[in-house]
Amino acid sequence: MIRKLKLSLLILLVPMIFATEIWFTVDKSQIEEITKITKEFFPNDEVKFFYWDTGLKEMSKLIKSGKKPNVLLTGHTFVPYIANIDSRFDHVEPLFLDIRALYIWGSPDVTPVNRWRDVLFYAQSHPDFIAFPRTWSSNKLYNFLSFFNDQLPFWISQTPFSSQNMIYTVKLIYKLMDNYPMLFKDNPEESFLKKENQSIISGIWMLNLLKKQNATFSVFDVPASQNGVRGFKGAFVGIYFKNDTETKAITEKLRSFEFQSKAWKTINLLPTNSKLKNYLQTADAQLSKLYEIADYSPWATSIEPKKLEERTNVLNFLIDNKTNYQALDEKNMNKFFNNSLYFKFMRLLH
Repeated sequence: MIRKLKLSLLILLVPMIFATEIWFTVDKSQIEEITKITKEFFPNDEVKFFYWDTGLKEMSKLIKSGKKPNVLLTGHTFVPYIANIDSRFDHVEPLFLDIRALYIWGSPDVTPVNRWRDVLFYAQSHPDFIAFPRTWSSNKLYNFLSFFNDQLPFWISQTPFSSQNMIYTVKLIYKLMDNYPMLFKDNPEESFLKKENQSIISGIWMLNLLKKQNATFSVFDVPASQNGVRGFKGAFVGIYFKNDTETKAITEKLRSFEFQSKAWKTINLLPTNSKLKNYLQTADAQLSKLYEIADYSPWATSIEPKKLEERTNVLNFLIDNKTNYQALDEKNMNKFFNNSLYFKFMRLLH
């Protein structure tokens, strides 16, 4: 009888122990460290982790079935898709910021390039200044969002799809590969860290990597595009589906100096807690520069991970098969790229 009573009490207590639920979208490489942090700050809450490449689909499926957390932490570009499924959340707020910057070895007073065309002129006499990837990924695309004459972001994220912008982007990359072959590397990040290149356009993770190496480096604005765009920013936001006492307690922890000071290096994003922000800006000139960039950068456009992967595959396929497409005129290319089967076909080939 006592054993049955204990079991009944345990069954009743389980939902009380996990009365609140928090979802985190993270990178696979961050899972071990962020798990430790969440256990420290949310020991009595149920915490679920989703990965960036598959998380939107998995979270959307759960929300459609009526399973929602108290708080969902994810990228700001995912918010429209989640809101399209269920917009009955209390509010959304940025908790951490994702910023792109130009990192240069050493401590020059000024950068030799201010506009993207300056990079090409500078590369004529300094071919090791910067590197573009031979094979593109979503992270590499975001690094160069504004760099390719404002065309790359519109091709990648524009809805409906614009084949004209894609054709322009591909032709531009072809021209760069012909005229500046030294600019293209299999792994620009690795080349930069080995000091084979003088600079790189990258996110906050690069700052943290360089800090660990105790390296001497400088942080500058991303060279402006032809239309004056100097970069794009993203945010790791909190979507609050509830407004009860338990959710407010989670909110305060997520906003707190203590949580953000422990989490920002792990997730490689700038904290928004005002006290921590002021401290970092005062203590570190490089972080101060990143916050300055964050103030003027426009927001990145939302895109589903699946679409981004498909379009990235198309870009890589075209680069690998350049000679097959150079001879086609734009009219035929437009017809080809607007074919609804094209992207499915590219995914099979690449």
